[in-house]
This record gives sequence, C-alpha cells and structure tokens, in this order.
Amino acid sequence: MPRVLLLAIRFHDGRYHGAGDWPPSPFRLFQALVAASARGGTLRAEDEAALRLMESWPAPVIASPPSRRGQAVSLYVPNNDLDAVKGDLARIDKIRTAKTVSPWLFDPAIPLLYAWTPPDPPPDPQRFPALAERLHQLGRGIDMAFATAEWLDAETAAARLAAHPGPVHRPDESAPRGTLLRCPTAGSLGSLLARHGAQARRFQRPGSGKETLFVQPPRALSRQVPYDCPPTHLVYVLRHTSGFRLWPLKEVVALVEAARDAAATRLIKNGHPQPETIERLLVGRGAGPADIPCRPRLIPLPSIGATYADHAVRRLLLEIPPQCPIRADDLDWAFSSLPVGNARLVRAEAADRMLRHYVPETGARLWRSVTPVALPAVERRGRTGSERRAREASLAASLRQALRHAGLSDHPVAIRLQREPFSGRGARAEAFARPPRFPAGRLIHAELRFATPQRGPLVLGDGRWLGLGLFRPIREVPGLLAFAIVDGLAKTADPETLARALRRAAMARVQETLGRETLPGFFSGHGEDGAPLRDGTHRHLAFAVDPPRRRLLVIAPHVLERREATAEERAHLERLDAAMADLAELRAGPAGLLRLAASPIEEGDPLLGPSRVWASLTSYSPTRHAKRLSPAEALAEDCRAECRRRGWPEPEVEVLRASEGPRGGLRAELRLTFPVAREGPLLLGRLAHRGGGLFAAAP
Repeated sequence: MPRVLLLAIRFHDGRYHGAGDWPPSPFRLFQALVAASARGGTLRAEDEAALRLMESWPAPVIASPPSRRGQAVSLYVPNNDLDAVKGDLARIDKIRTAKTVSPWLFDPAIPLLYAWTPPDPPPDPQRFPALAERLHQLGRGIDMAFATAEWLDAETAAARLAAHPGPVHRPDESAPRGTLLRCPTAGSLGSLLARHGAQARRFQRPGSGKETLFVQPPRALSRQVPYDCPPTHLVYVLRHTSGFRLWPLKEVVALVEAARDAAATRLIKNGHPQPETIERLLVGRGAGPADIPCRPRLIPLPSIGATYADHAVRRLLLEIPPQCPIRADDLDWAFSSLPVGNARLVRAEAADRMLRHYVPETGARLWRSVTPVALPAVERRGRTGSERRAREASLAASLRQALRHAGLSDHPVAIRLQREPFSGRGARAEAFARPPRFPAGRLIHAELRFATPQRGPLVLGDGRWLGLGLFRPIREVPGLLAFAIVDGLAKTADPETLARALRRAAMARVQETLGRETLPGFFSGHGEDGAPLRDGTHRHLAFAVDPPRRRLLVIAPHVLERREATAEERAHLERLDAAMADLAELRAGPAGLLRLAASPIEEGDPLLGPSRVWASLTSYSPTRHAKRLSPAEALAEDCRAECRRRGWPEPEVEVLRASEGPRGGLRAELRLTFPVAREGPLLLGRLAHRGGGLFAAAP
C-alpha cells in the first residue's frame, strides 16, 4: 500500500533566492502550499483538513540537486522607515540600505524531492497531489516553481531517492550539529492564518486617530529539526602482489597526484559526459572558491593507532561531498583497481578500522597533525623573543584562517605549533617540502584544542587537496572542565555560591539528557534515597572556584584520587562533557549573571603542580573540630587526617589565617608542605566538593 508522499519541486530557472539554509526547509514548502491553496484569507475545508494533517507528520527526507552559491549582489533599497525623513519621498535616498542577495545555482532539470511518511494513511490521499498542483512559487517572489505529488510504496520511494543525483538530507535527532531546518508542527497552519490576518491590521490608529501605531504580527509556529547529510567516504587499499604496498609518509603529495591524475584520465578517456567538471573539481585546474564545497578529495591515511605503528601509507580515503556533481559510483569505478606506481588501489570495506582513527564517532576536542599544515608564507624565524612571538602569532592567525576555509566555524581555544612531529614515528615538517609550491618554511605541525567536539576527518591548509594538513583525534578522558568567567561576576561573590550555581547547572544539563531517568549520584553527590554520599570515597564530582584566575572547575573523582577512571565513570564523564559543551551563561544569584568561556587547563597550571608547597585558594573547612585542641591545632590535625584518609603523606600544616563562624565553625587559609612534590589538583576538607578547600602550588 502506498505510504510515502513524494513531492517533486521544479524551478523555472536554476536559481533559488530564498533566505536561510539550503535546501528550502519543509516549513517553507508548507507555507508555499498554504499560500497556493488559499483564496484570499480563507481555505476550503477539505484543503484545511489536509494541511492540518500534514503539519503533524514527521519531518520528510529531502533530496536536493547539486548546487553552489552564486555571486553575492548588494541591492540598495529604501528601508521601511520613511518617518525618519518625515515622510518626504524626495529624500528617500537618505534611508536606502544594502540587502545582499546570493542565490543558489543548480540544474533546473533536477527536481527537489520531499518524501513524507505519514504514520497513518490519510482519509483523502488524493487531496495532497491537488494541493501540490497549485504551487507556483517557492522562496522569494521571483522563484517561480511548480510541483507534482504522488503516493508511492516505501521501496519505490527509496529507489527514487537513491537514483537522485544530488545529496539526500535525512532528519537525524542524533546529529545536533547537523543543518537545522524548520519543519511544520502541530499549530503551524493556525499560526500562519493568524499571522495573515494580523498583517492586515498591523497599522492601527488608537484614541483620537492622530497617531499610527505599528503592531508586529505574531510569528509563525514551526520546529527546528537537525538534518544530516554527511559526505561519502570510500577507502582504497594500496595492494601489491605480496600484500600491502607501503608508501612513504613523506611522499603523500606524490601519491595523491599520481592517483588523482590517473583516475581523471581514466574517466575522460572512457567518455565521461563531464570532462570539464572532472578537470575542474577532481584535478583542480581552473577551480574557484565557489567550487570548494563540491570538490572530491583524496586523503592518504598513514597507519597509526598502535605504539609501534610505522606511519607508512597503506590506504587512500576518497571523500565525496554531497554537493559534488560527479556521481559517486563513477568516481568509485575510476579508482577501483587503479594502478598507482607498482601497486593497485583495491576498494576496502566501508567500516575500515584505520578510518576510525581519523573519523571518531562522537568527535574529538584535541587534534594533532600527522602531516604538516601548509600555511601562507610568513617572515623568517626571528632572532629575538619578540620576533619569534610575532611569527608564532602570524602562524596561529593563518591557521585560524585555514579553519575558516575548511568550513569550520568553531575557533580553537588553544593552538600549539612546532616543527617536530607529535609522534615518535612521524616526520618533521621540513621532510614534506616540495618546492616551489610547498617550501619548508610554509610547513608546520599543529595541535588544536576546540571547546566543542569536532568531527573528522580534519584536513587543513593550502595542501589539503594533496594529503597535507591531516589531523588525528586524541582521545582524552574528560576529567577536568574549566570555564573562564568572562563577565558578570559580582564583587561580593563567594566561592561557595558560585560552586553551588555551577553544580545546579551541571545537574540540570545532565538530567536533560537523561529524560525521566534518575540522576546518578556521580553528578549529584546523593544516593538513591536522596541522602548525601558520605562513605568517604569521594566518588562524585567536585565543583571548585579558582578566584585568582576567575575560573570555575568541575573535577572528576578519579582526577582527585590519581587513578584511572572506571568504565562507569567514563560513561558519566562523556555524558557530562556533552552536556556542558555549550555552557556560556550561568545564573549565580547574588554572585551575578556570568558569561563563561571554555578555558583549557594547560601544562604548568598552578592547580596541577607538581610542587611540595601548596597554599589555599579557597577557605579550608575542617571535617570535625577536636574540642580539646586550640583552633589552629584542630585545623592542622584535621588537615593531616584528611591527607591520611586519601593515602597521601602527612604535610606540615601552617595556618595562615583562621576565623570562627557564629556557630563555632572554623575556616582557615593553610599552607601545606609535603615531604616530596605532589601533583594537583588538591581539594580537602568538608567543602571539598562545594567550592572550598582548593589549593594551588606555591613558590
């Protein structure tokens, strides 16, 4: 039985001028169907019933034609602010403003497809093809279009989508970083009718009628749905008669050039209908900035992963972007069994295990280059410290520019540059030099740390089409999250208030990911019965404040206890890491409305040591008060007992400052001297998980 409604939209011209994301969102199509069906401000009852049913359907699958951005043009039009020139039409040139139009260009013979799968068969299925026939425009007023609709069974619809030459966009709630498209939802039709009615009444003259008021019409109701349209990845193995053919790591540029040119020649000699496109996109001759999103890319994959992996190249990854107009099966045919040097390329399984070392499933924040990045030429290495700093700043700026060219909008929070490889089996940057295009001075290894996980493969720089600038993800156990307080901190803020606010935010964000599932004690510090965890193991998160450096910290228990995280803790920490990734604002009551930014903890941080001497950053609160001792003696004895409970050596404790609360509670600033140097972070005392008892290495 037909279950899939397939709408095919064709444009009069191969241009789309609508503002927003490409492809046109399902909600925009829904709006166009409503506009095409309406007669004045009313809808026929049967059309309204069909549209109300359609707004409740799940988000459709979309197939769009291969496309690219056209030239952006600025049009200077009068702004809707004639009052600014007192209604004088002769001065309308004073209120002109620039509006930029950048259409999407595509082949008008290839349709846009929207495949809706309703949960239940509609009572009047033929009403939907009738609605589609009335569509006359999609996008702006100049985007004339027409549509057809038909009901298909699931297999036929899937075959139609598979045969479509363009990228297929599928709704995927698990792809939060995918393209967000607006989709109709329950109430969308009603909101559109209300907005249409309010448009006619937006100018009102209340009271005496001397003054005209503009009333903003209500917004239309829709929902945001993430769509994922990943590139196609094909892996080829370099095979020789005796097994793998090992290609030297330093010769990746020659490998890519040989494979790329041989595949292009094979396609053109065998009569491919797009020889110019192959020359421009696959080889790169004559390619412009608008072609970058459409270009297939060859990426050599050095063998990494194990400690003794030799970094020789045994595999080539062919990445085909969704906008590429060359069919993926044509490219696969061109590279399969292709002779390269004294080897042949043999198609590997889709789930090649080496590919997982470069394309992590959940993304990664820390990336290190395997092949050096080719950056624009910079000044020669300086002799003085200021010259070297200026040169490194210039290189870092060029690397950020390379990230932007690669389509990454997230800037790294930390950059490290060096000539030496990050792996003992790697090669120095100069070893990859191929003058005149890639002289040694343009090549450098880099380490990038991002605030949010990034997907792979990550390839940057001017040599990214030739195998240079390939990065590998570094798997980290997230155990210490730090957020810099950018703005909003009240002068009277105390660490405990800040730590409580951070704890509430972390618990709320994690709970949001769990739904109705009970929040584990790892995050809350409370057991299933709601009572605080007081078994002395400290196996729950600690929330701390570093006042001198204006930082908030979330510290995992295994970091405090200097041990490996358990499997359960790793799962909890990955969930915490994802939940806190976009934390940028914290409401901390009297401590202020804080603006936060991720702040990596780097080597040499005072909280990490190592050091023999540690001094309080936040007040130490004893776990108990021995009445027979003076306050200073009680504080020192309690601190030594805390260290013994954690298996640490007893330090010499010096009480720098102590105070007693109204109920006899003690607070103190301490200075600890251990027999041997210790690594941090150090959190001690009754408030160790709630903002107190934090120490930093002292000189």
